[in-house]
Amino acid sequence: MFASLCDTDSPVCVLLTDSKFGSAFFEHRYLSELLGIPLVDGPDLYVGHDGRVWTRCLDGDFEVGLVYRRVEDVELFVPGLTAAYLDHKVVLVNAMGTGACDDKLVFLWVPDMIKAYLGEEDILEQAHSYDLRSPDNRQYVLQNLDSLVLKTRLRYGGLGVFIMPDLDKGYRSRLSQQSMEQPQVFITQETLDFSQHLVFDETSGEFEERHVNLRVFAVQNGRGEVTVFPGGLTRVSEANSRVTNNSSGGSCKPSWVVR
Repeated sequence: MFASLCDTDSPVCVLLTDSKFGSAFFEHRYLSELLGIPLVDGPDLYVGHDGRVWTRCLDGDFEVGLVYRRVEDVELFVPGLTAAYLDHKVVLVNAMGTGACDDKLVFLWVPDMIKAYLGEEDILEQAHSYDLRSPDNRQYVLQNLDSLVLKTRLRYGGLGVFIMPDLDKGYRSRLSQQSMEQPQVFITQETLDFSQHLVFDETSGEFEERHVNLRVFAVQNGRGEVTVFPGGLTRVSEANSRVTNNSSGGSCKPSWVVR
């Protein structure tokens, strides 16, 4: 699947993780097994004198043709990887520029992007989003913030997500003031009451209801064809929380699709 993105017939493809201590390591390991490619962290890779990328192995080092990036700053983990990519010495999946979608303001334009690129109407309804740079939106948000979700635009995962109905009045007031003083930093959305599953808590020894969402993985090849993997990973929130992201304490469990 990834090999079609490379110029060589049998490229070595690897998945770059931030280490086994990272919050999403389980996902990274799951994906590497699903794709059938090695899982590596920063010290496993290096850029040679010819600008090409290599991976260290007990049986001898191998040139890497493609790196599936699952880290934020590639230079922090593999110095020189950016230059190797720009020099066409290696292919990056999730290359530079894809992080633009981490700006949560993109939510506003998803229906328009579906129409523009696919010529279709969106099927799944998304939470309504409000750009706080608009005076009308700010007025609405001020009147209804107690029932909304406030998010910082440029934080990834569940970081910078504030579910206002779940917060005390004082904290809501401080966040409200901050969002009005810096409207370019935040976005607000309607609060969704999404699904809950029974989860066994090993600490309490009891079953508890936790909020969950489904993380589905899709890969596009060099011909524009998209493969969606069957099933996915169910992300599970901590107790008394609606945030399911790994970076905010959430956990994962596999999901089964029964036909």
